[in-house]
Amino acid sequence: MTPPPIPDLTAATSAPAASTLSIVLGVVFMLVWWGLAIVWGMMSLMGGLMANDSGSASSDKHMALLWWMFAGEVLIALAGLPGGLAFCLVGHRALLISLFAVLLVAGGAMQGWAMTSFYAK
Repeated sequence: MTPPPIPDLTAATSAPAASTLSIVLGVVFMLVWWGLAIVWGMMSLMGGLMANDSGSASSDKHMALLWWMFAGEVLIALAGLPGGLAFCLVGHRALLISLFAVLLVAGGAMQGWAMTSFYAK
């Protein structure tokens, strides 16, 4: 009995190859996205810390605001990875754009829920 042949991994695949420009644009997109995510995170952290200056909300409610805002920011920051990879991985572009959109919407929804639940009476 002969062993099965080893597949040729260097053979051309059916997915088109990414150009150098698309790879550079993908990396730039990720770096800019993460830079903006850091700025947004710092701004919302400052706003979140000052949200209860009047002391009208309980400490538990304030901590829930901060944690849920942070969780949403992490999801939005993670969305930058599939967003940038969608530029270069042409064969997986639809999946990566869908993942980007899901992470972005989920993170935004978490932040929106955190704000509305904090300010709800």
